[in-house]
Amino acid sequence: MYIQCTKKLLEAGKFELGEYQGSELSPFYEWHANLFVLHRRKGVLLMNNATRYGIVLYGLKATEFKRFDQIVLDSMWETFLAEGFSEEQVRKYIENCGEVRYSKTNSRSVLGHLSQFDWYMSAFIDDYLPSDSINLVGLNLACGGNYTIFKQAGKIVHPLDLLKEEMEKL
Repeated sequence: MYIQCTKKLLEAGKFELGEYQGSELSPFYEWHANLFVLHRRKGVLLMNNATRYGIVLYGLKATEFKRFDQIVLDSMWETFLAEGFSEEQVRKYIENCGEVRYSKTNSRSVLGHLSQFDWYMSAFIDDYLPSDSINLVGLNLACGGNYTIFKQAGKIVHPLDLLKEEMEKL
């Protein structure tokens, strides 16, 4: 799995950067990520390249960036189960992700959607704070950009619908 990070996130996370070579499986296993700061706390927005499904992580500290790989995978597990996917589907997805690798962002289209996701999320995040969890599952389910629409291959689509289509293939 690739996590394609913005410059701000690369600086904050001090991740070992590799050269992007494309996922062996599909863009479904690639995510763009951006750092944001709100109320003096760091957060990360993750967006799937294929589906534009978004996940919000909030309240990350320096020690958590050291185990960011596991935090991301755990957050995907928790969020996908909350969306109603079976444990088997989520387990297969996580297994197919393989090793987490970091690279620079490479898609202006996904970055544009990530920017919209940031704007959309910022309107609702205060309703889900304070939180003991880094993964704001309630926010991910309630808005998270997953009910916004966009145009793909000439038709209007929803990120959650695309995620369901991809998960059914597993």
